Amino acid sequence: MNLLRGITRGTTLLLLLGVIASCAEKDLYNSDEDSRKSKLPSEDSYFGFQLRGNIPLNVDYAASGFVANVEVYAEDPVDASGKLKEGISPIYKTFIKDGKISSTMYVPTAVKEAYLYTNRMGLPHSVKLTGSASGFSYDANKATGSKTRAAAAAGVLNDQIPYQLGPAGRGDNMYSLCTWNGNGYPTTANYLSKTSYDMDGLTSRVQAYLANNRAANGGKNENLRIDADKLNITIPVGVTGGSAKVEVSFVDENGAFQNVFGYYYYKTNSAPTTRNDFWGMKKYVIFPNAGYRSYGLKCGDTAKLLFFGEDGKAAPTEDFPGGYTIGWFLLSNAAPWVSDNGDNIKKVNDLYTQYHTQSTRNICLSNESGDDRQFITLYDTKSKLLVVGVEDEFGATKGDNDFDDVMFCVKTTPEITGDDRPIIPDETPEVKPETETIVGTLAFEDNWPKAGDYDMNDVIIEYKRAITYDKDNKAIKVEESFTPKQKDNAAIYDNVFAYQVDNMGTVTLPVGCEIENGSRSIVITKGVKYLQNQTFTITREFGSSIDKDKVKTDFNPYAIIKGIRGTGRAEVHLPKKSPTDLIDRSKLYSESDAYFIDKDGKYPFAIDIPIVGFIPADETKQIDSAGQYPSFKTWVNSNGSQAADWYLKDKGAK
Repeated sequence: MNLLRGITRGTTLLLLLGVIASCAEKDLYNSDEDSRKSKLPSEDSYFGFQLRGNIPLNVDYAASGFVANVEVYAEDPVDASGKLKEGISPIYKTFIKDGKISSTMYVPTAVKEAYLYTNRMGLPHSVKLTGSASGFSYDANKATGSKTRAAAAAGVLNDQIPYQLGPAGRGDNMYSLCTWNGNGYPTTANYLSKTSYDMDGLTSRVQAYLANNRAANGGKNENLRIDADKLNITIPVGVTGGSAKVEVSFVDENGAFQNVFGYYYYKTNSAPTTRNDFWGMKKYVIFPNAGYRSYGLKCGDTAKLLFFGEDGKAAPTEDFPGGYTIGWFLLSNAAPWVSDNGDNIKKVNDLYTQYHTQSTRNICLSNESGDDRQFITLYDTKSKLLVVGVEDEFGATKGDNDFDDVMFCVKTTPEITGDDRPIIPDETPEVKPETETIVGTLAFEDNWPKAGDYDMNDVIIEYKRAITYDKDNKAIKVEESFTPKQKDNAAIYDNVFAYQVDNMGTVTLPVGCEIENGSRSIVITKGVKYLQNQTFTITREFGSSIDKDKVKTDFNPYAIIKGIRGTGRAEVHLPKKSPTDLIDRSKLYSESDAYFIDKDGKYPFAIDIPIVGFIPADETKQIDSAGQYPSFKTWVNSNGSQAADWYLKDKGAK
């Protein structure tokens, strides 16, 4: 028993001495490390060589209740037809709630201007963001132009409703319910009001319905064309109270043109059928410029239609008597200040009635027949509203026949049923997850902590990180792909690539990768010089518990020099990033190292370049030397304020 006690005491003493020695050794290392660090300039005094940075984003669509995914681009993302350009990628994506978002984008520092895009019906699809020292922003409440025109502006010929459109002698019987400003936005007092309907719900149902119909009908919505008696709104002779009030609300604009939208009416038993009929009847503009752009219309902006008697000469009233039908027209690309229109609304083509060809046609009406009928009318069962869609490209050319270029909804009081139109079911479409993809190229010098040749090509890894996130901007999963791209004989050492994360999640690893628990890292175990052009894809799942923007920045990539694993190894990290607990700390701040930057501040030991396909400098050629990337030197000397896109210039110019 005493012997056992002696052994136990001895063992305890040895263990205690070992712990003391270990602590003393660590204290010595820490003391030496602190001493080396104290001889360097402060970390903040060094340029960080970052090609991505945090930029605030503040958006207010003035669209209460709207949930939508939005994207930010570094260039205008839409083409001349108003569609999203092919082959263009966003620099940031996020969901907005209640029509708003305030977030921080982690994007390339070379970004000088930015555009906000969404395909969500009911929101402007592409707007240029306002850039300032405080970030990028868009506020729909401030987007309406302030340039107004008097009631008797050059665009109209009289000073009372209905306004007769100029210029004098146009002859197409075109009138307007309002005047407009320099952007085509209505200026008549109390003309527009806000609908009380749930436009977020309505637009999501309409968009889902049209998308499903296109998918089932060869990518088009032509099958939704119906006869004029169903497209138009007929006030029954026996309507309650003998008349009905009609309101039209702007819903969406998704076309290439700046269009004029309006209405006409006729006795139900005397429908117009010919171009001469269309030319001769009085037509009334509701929206002089039926779109978002910078012109001020917002989803839900509502105007009341007026009845001017059978001959159009009576005092205006909101009451349409039974026995009348209301039809719709669209003047294509005819808004004020478009092309050579000046402040006038473009007139109907003079040849419209003389030559019945498509090339003479710049107006479409809902009473036209066959393929000339460019309108659809749907019935939304939940809101009991009629939804009118228009194809805005017609005449000599044909559009894509999706019939969502301009969209409106119509309310009648009392309600006029729409059951004989295509029915939008009372279903709430699912808000599906989205994916934001970040790509880049990691380049490392492997001679750390000694000065290298700074050709930045010893280890080159292209990566793609695809973060799937839900409507609350919580990450569901991230798929991370890494492909070694360095040239043959670019490095002597057998270097290994790894990356450290704080939130590991549930990990699925490919063959050739492992989790290193001692460093919270995922490691590609074989030397990268043997793995050229081989891609390793790691999936990490989070169960919607982490903000997706945190997952984006939770990424500390590094190279393990000579592939030596375990403690006391050499690691090369991005400038000012923290090493793992397994690094040989005696190398930190030694020789040429200062926070993974060369002590003179001219070169990093590693860099993250925000593109793939980067062309590395030639072997042993400094990255900023002639024939390589001399703009790199400009970028460094300016502390990043100039030539932030150096990797796209010089040798990298495409």
